[in-house]
Amino acid sequence: MDSRTENKNFSLQEAKAFFEKSMESVTTRSEKEKADNSIRPGDFSPQWTGAIPSSKHNLECYDIPIISTFQYKALYVEYKNDKGIAKHTNVYQKLVIVKDVKENNVGQYILTLIPAKEYDAVHNSQVCNDFINCVDKGTFTGIAIYSMVHSSMIARINTYKNGIKVKGVFLLNASTQAELEEKRQIANFQLSGLAFGRKKKISTRSGEDDLWDGEDWSWDIDGGNLPEVIITPEPGDINGGQFPEVTITPDDWLTPIPPPDPDPFPDPSEMSTGNPDESTGNGTVEEKEEKDPDVDPCEKANEMNVNDSLIARVKKIFAGVYYQPNSKENGWIASGASIHNPNKQGQGSIRYDWSAVKPNSVTEWYHSHPGGSMIPSFADLNLLTQKYLQGYIDVENFSYGIISDFGCNSLVIVSEDAFRDFATKLQNDKETMKQEYSRALNSAIGASIEDRIAHCVSFLQKEGAGLQFIFNLYNELNQGWDGWKPKFVNTNGQLENLDCNK
Repeated sequence: MDSRTENKNFSLQEAKAFFEKSMESVTTRSEKEKADNSIRPGDFSPQWTGAIPSSKHNLECYDIPIISTFQYKALYVEYKNDKGIAKHTNVYQKLVIVKDVKENNVGQYILTLIPAKEYDAVHNSQVCNDFINCVDKGTFTGIAIYSMVHSSMIARINTYKNGIKVKGVFLLNASTQAELEEKRQIANFQLSGLAFGRKKKISTRSGEDDLWDGEDWSWDIDGGNLPEVIITPEPGDINGGQFPEVTITPDDWLTPIPPPDPDPFPDPSEMSTGNPDESTGNGTVEEKEEKDPDVDPCEKANEMNVNDSLIARVKKIFAGVYYQPNSKENGWIASGASIHNPNKQGQGSIRYDWSAVKPNSVTEWYHSHPGGSMIPSFADLNLLTQKYLQGYIDVENFSYGIISDFGCNSLVIVSEDAFRDFATKLQNDKETMKQEYSRALNSAIGASIEDRIAHCVSFLQKEGAGLQFIFNLYNELNQGWDGWKPKFVNTNGQLENLDCNK
């Protein structure tokens, strides 16, 4: 078993026992649904020794490779300049078993991954290993379908771009017919224009995955069933958009209640994106309401001020950047007990080998701006939000820092809900967010360092980003450090220390 993240409350043995019990139950049912025209893998054998554990929030999970009866390909249409281009890609499947440890609810799904052709050409056999359910999705671009193990019913559909979920819907928790209809439309939009081809393997248990029975692919396949609705495809839709009517019964999941949602990350449709052009009616832009912080910035600053290893690392990088504007960027990433140094450095750029970084483990991420600003660039914010959404950040223990001639400026996530909304909004509309950020900073050109920082803080406050700036300024007069202090922008637009004595 992969040891990247050991599940604390859901053992592999418990997951295996749940699966085996469900297999016993399905053999006693009057009807055992066959592969027919769905994308079910047919008879399959889980490869338990290859299980990969992961966890996020209340959900703990195992991704388990399978040897299956059937192999699939997909045909999809990509539109460019109003012209549709048909593309073929391979389809990959595995078993996913999840447990909501808070509700003590276990569920299992067949996860079908349909990568974009260009992504598949690079990653092919590693697609399943790069896409880990509760954490990292790598740079996966394509569609993920979660289907019930013992029927062709679809439970969840997600669409990803460069590892970021841009659309998603869970279909088993609708409380009204209207809500289900809305979810159906989201699902239909993601599946429209998809068709699947299937071939049967010679053996499901010998490991001969590359041998096929016959030459021809059967393309009379659709994606599966959506619960309790009939989807009528738009003109021009390929077979993947058609689904027969299905009635949900407890037999579909073999438990008295529906299984848990396999995806611990909120769907973009659930995010509050806000509209920067909306006003309160008096000509002023209404700021988004700040959510209650999950992390106390004063307590976080106190922790950082007594963290000798963090202080030592900051001083080491500072010594290489202080009044050395032509030096290369430098920094580090702390992941658990490991310190990752850059594998590529330049003037204005720095890169790390993220494949060596464990999911949910990053507690420190610092880099220098030689001769530059103490505030993050848009490229910094873009990469930070991307890696958060890909599941690398240990939010509760995390700080992000920029080291320059003026000292060290750290950012901490004080509200994960707010930061998740901000990260998703930025990743889904980078160009608009980049323009807004540039506009905020450009209005401070020629101003003092503190004023420029204040404009950056104001932007993040306006966006409700859930981030707190904590500064550790280098005092040139006494050649010492002032220590990390949380900052905020007052009603006059000026930067002030947060009162931590209240």
